[in-house]
This record gives sequence, structure tokens and C-alpha cells, in this order.
Amino acid sequence: MAEFIVRENYAQHTAPSTFLSGENLKTVQSILMEDLPMFDDSVICVALEDSEIVGSVKVTKWNDQIIMPIEKLFGINPARFKNNGVKSIWHIGRFAISKTAKEGAKLLRKLIAIAIFPICCATDSIMLAECDSKFVRVLNLLGIKTEILAKGIIYLGSETLPIYSTQKWLYSYLSHSAYYSEAIDFYCINDPGNHLILNDFEQLMQDANLIHTDSITGDDTKLYVI
Repeated sequence: MAEFIVRENYAQHTAPSTFLSGENLKTVQSILMEDLPMFDDSVICVALEDSEIVGSVKVTKWNDQIIMPIEKLFGINPARFKNNGVKSIWHIGRFAISKTAKEGAKLLRKLIAIAIFPICCATDSIMLAECDSKFVRVLNLLGIKTEILAKGIIYLGSETLPIYSTQKWLYSYLSHSAYYSEAIDFYCINDPGNHLILNDFEQLMQDANLIHTDSITGDDTKLYVI
């Protein structure tokens, strides 16, 4: 999946032939290493068409200990939000959709719904993310309110902004989304206990089927396919 993320990001901004450069391969490895500490607290969703990945997203519940990407890239410590009454902090990352996806616009909305669903279920929670500046505008046009936390940097080939959104802002969007029910189905189907309460998110991760072994690191990844 890391290769898919890097390839699709750079495909938006550089010539496809540059993907296999040594620098980009280092970026793939860097992403793999960055995700490993978050493994136990994350669920990864990928969309497949003809056995090829055409979309992905990862949602992580911060455990108050690991260094999140937003801190690594922008120096923003998630702990600062806990001082303002926030009970849980979530990170959404590895969001990408291939240009080859047959129904990219629908897949975009579906992956968004799946990603924000657990956050919407958690009282007094917030979402943190690092987003391409153009994608931030897309989120706002869809009706998802976000706020930018710092100036952007160039990351994975484009200007990337650190953003946050609150549970209330996200639920305001999700409650009117055509993919709300599909997000519910996703978490029911992939949770053997059929849990929907966010206290059980940890159980969902614990019960996750380990169906993928990364070809580079050999580490199992909790991978749900839609």
C-alpha cells in the first residue's frame, strides 16, 4: 500500500516515469517505517478493482505515546488538544484514489465516510490530518469544515497542510452523506462482535483479520478490502 500512496501522490504532480527513482523508493520505505508504530491502533481500508489497489485510507486512534505524522512533519504535538477538553484524538492518513478508479468520485465519498465514522462516534474527539492543499479545498466543498494549523510544506510532491476537524463538524457532514449506511456496514462486517460503539474500536482492531503480509518488511497489516 505504501507504494500505491507514493505513486498516486507523485502521479498528480510529476511524470509517471519518475516514480521508480531511488528517492521515491526511499519514501516508500519511510512510509512503511512511519506506519509501524501506529499499527496496533489503526485500521486500514483499501479498495480493489481487478485485484489492483485503487483507493486507500488509514484511521488511527492516538494512544498518547507515539509520535504522529503531524508532529513529525509540522512540530504539532497532539497532546496540546487534550488541554482543551478533547477526549480522543484521531489521525486520518494514507488517503489516495487512483486515476484509474472506475467511479472515483463515489469512492472518494465512501472512503471519507469510512474514515470519519469512528471519530463521529467518539464524544469530544477531533481529527488530525496532513492533506494536499487542493484536497483540503475538496473537503470544504463537500461540506466538511476544517481548520489549518500551520503553514504548508512540500510533501509527497505537493503542498501539504496540517488540518483538524471536530467530531461535530464531521458528523454534520456524515449524517447527510449517502455513504453513512455503508460506513456502518463496513464496521459491522469487519467487526466479528458487530460492535458500533466506539469503546469497542480497540476490539475491532484486536479482532482484525491479518490478511496481508507486506512484501518489503514482512509485517502483517490489518487490511480491510471494500
